[in-house]
Amino acid sequence: MKIIKDNLKEIKLIDVYFTDKKSMTIRFIFNHPERSLKDEKVNLEIEKIEKFLIDKFYINKKNVF
Repeated sequence: MKIIKDNLKEIKLIDVYFTDKKSMTIRFIFNHPERSLKDEKVNLEIEKIEKFLIDKFYINKKNVF
């Protein structure tokens, strides 16, 4: 997975809880020091993260984001 690391500033696990499945809340913070990021740019990065999580951890897509 290639994510533009200059823009992804922080990944933080917020919560883990168990019901019939294990669930997690993860926060991704994107920032650029010189300009505002466009939604389209961030959305592309989120899609890459989503695909990685689905492929690597077999996460059910309907539960992602």
